[in-house]
Amino acid sequence: MRKTNKLSALTIAACISVGLAVPLNLGSVTADAATWKCGDVDNDGQLTMMDQVSLNKYLVGKIELVDYTKADTNADCLVDIVDSKILLMRLANQVSALPYTRYGGGSQYANVGAKSVNESREYTIFDAKTGEAVNSYILDSNPINDNARAIIGKDDRYRDDSLPGVVKIFVDGLSSTGFVVDDHTIATAAHCVFNSGTISTSGFNYSEASVDEIRVIGKSGNLIKTISGMYNVHVPNSYISNMVAARNAHKNNNEELKQEKLKIANAYDYALITVEEDLSEYACFDLGIATDGMMSDSQKLYCTGFPDRALGVGVNFSTDKRFTGEGYMQPDLLSEFPERKIYYNIDMSGGNSGGPVYVKNTIGTTTYYTVVGINTQAVDSDNDGHEDINNGTQMTTELLHFYKNNEYIEWGE
Repeated sequence: MRKTNKLSALTIAACISVGLAVPLNLGSVTADAATWKCGDVDNDGQLTMMDQVSLNKYLVGKIELVDYTKADTNADCLVDIVDSKILLMRLANQVSALPYTRYGGGSQYANVGAKSVNESREYTIFDAKTGEAVNSYILDSNPINDNARAIIGKDDRYRDDSLPGVVKIFVDGLSSTGFVVDDHTIATAAHCVFNSGTISTSGFNYSEASVDEIRVIGKSGNLIKTISGMYNVHVPNSYISNMVAARNAHKNNNEELKQEKLKIANAYDYALITVEEDLSEYACFDLGIATDGMMSDSQKLYCTGFPDRALGVGVNFSTDKRFTGEGYMQPDLLSEFPERKIYYNIDMSGGNSGGPVYVKNTIGTTTYYTVVGINTQAVDSDNDGHEDINNGTQMTTELLHFYKNNEYIEWGE
């Protein structure tokens, strides 16, 4: 099965819901929309069901937003499924005004400083079994509308088997982490699945991206499923080309160029894996956009994965034990790509790569897990020779498009 047929005329590069669209007109512009216009997602000056439709379209990667502030309906500096639920409550007159801060909200008029990342992006598709590149494609930018890991201090991670949607990935004998984002789609970091291959002095020789096995671990910590029916791996060409250039620079002893190319590649360190098996029963994550205000509001972040050591240096885990760390967003002190990277002080170690960085919000009896980033690596923030902060690829409009509204995703013949 598939979402679409393969492109018929693409050459592989060498280096490389919509809801019911019926407005619920509440009359003239409401007081809350007139003063701050919170909830006016489509920017037309009114609070209608079209705002709900626009927000839902954004969250599945179909459109871009004019103003993130207006979509943050509970002022928690995060645009996610919780905002959609609250906006629907406002349209049904279940709440009297926006922002509605009962569910995870911060300061009432939180400053939302998200910088849009919404460009055309090229990707290469690899056969997950052989690792060979089989196709490439471009996802255009979305329209505005339809019209090595660091332990920071004491290791505070804890055993956590509550999220079976966090899976363990094996490639060439090494393990990493991924998480289910759709019925047949798993998100992870690009460096977990991509190998830039053998590099000659003439440049690009070959590259591959493959997956050997994916393990799903149940809520009791037991292995409940081993997936071997992987279909495709999608990797951004911006990651591929810069990793190849970094390997070339390394071979030619050009350390400065190597580090420059690695920094660029790190900004595009994300990928997706498609599998033939239906994973819908394990999907537990939504995707959302974190904003600058999340750091000032000190909202807690979590990251779950399969580290190769935890709760003590040198303790190796060969078994499938899942751990969760907690922490907070940190300033973008080093990043040349602050709109594409997220920094945090959550404890990590090898094997955590590709894991979800997320927030939790509870409405009634339902807890929502919103992923704001994909864990990638540790960095030395003060240049003292020691890695002291961890970072990940930040969720952006491009990534929502890539994971949730990608017409080139296939999972079987």
